[in-house]
Amino acid sequence: MKKLSKKSKKPSIAFQSDIVIDENGEVFISFLGPELLHLAGQVKDHQAIGDEKFWEPPTLDEIYFNELEYKNCKICPRSCGFDRTKMPHPLCGDSKLRVSNFGISFGDEDIISGSGGSGVIFLSGCPLTCPSCINKEKVHTQGQEVTPKEFIDLIKCLNGKSVSNIQILSPTVHLPNLRAILKALKDSNFPIPIALKTSGHDLPDQIMSLKGLVDIFIPDLKPCFNIEWSKDARIEQSYPKLFEESINEMFNQLGSPKFSNSGTILSGIIIRYVKPPFLSKEQELKTIEFLNSYKDRAYISILDNYVSQK
Repeated sequence: MKKLSKKSKKPSIAFQSDIVIDENGEVFISFLGPELLHLAGQVKDHQAIGDEKFWEPPTLDEIYFNELEYKNCKICPRSCGFDRTKMPHPLCGDSKLRVSNFGISFGDEDIISGSGGSGVIFLSGCPLTCPSCINKEKVHTQGQEVTPKEFIDLIKCLNGKSVSNIQILSPTVHLPNLRAILKALKDSNFPIPIALKTSGHDLPDQIMSLKGLVDIFIPDLKPCFNIEWSKDARIEQSYPKLFEESINEMFNQLGSPKFSNSGTILSGIIIRYVKPPFLSKEQELKTIEFLNSYKDRAYISILDNYVSQK
């Protein structure tokens, strides 16, 4: 990314490193920077691994961003009509594709991380204000504006480190711009799965517009049956219905999850739910029943690492 920065005279996007030690003393490496790649046994020489002969990047001249959908923005379920081409929306940002950081994540489920980790690109901007958000410094900042070429360069960098997939986080407010890039990747026969990690706060029509462009959807199910939490997160009462409609569309596109011989997911839906400690028994039961209704269509991942930010 140094070449890219020098040419555009913009600060380089952080290649973030996080090491998490849980209460049992187990170490989890989330984003690995170049100086920490040796800690992952699968990635011994990040310089030597950068062989991209198996993928010819798309012709960048054919990728362009269309700002029309941002002028009267109805990209997320709020459909507020804010003109993001004139000024940034307080939560969602402007009409530019913006990246807060990128890296290699080994902190996801094994079926996502695989042996090489997941190549993560974190976008900025989100219509929600979840009290449990552990990525506020990434999501609710302007982030660095990137061109299609710069975004492809990030993907090239990660692909060159033998990651299991490319995972794009917080994509909802950037979907019109992302579609152009995702289409170019598919047209160029990108060799590894592309995953979109969303909050589950998506319009089914927007999911429909991604048909053929995404291999893995990873929607988070929020604790939407707790009214107080939902108000703090600015989640509408229609969230469960929207979530269900979006999952149905994802399933129509991808079918049931498919895995490699090593157990890494190749295509399908992963519904992630982080159990909060404050649900009543009734709310918890309702949530589990809601999740179970998808077990024939998706891989259900229930985690216990809820962190309150209040």
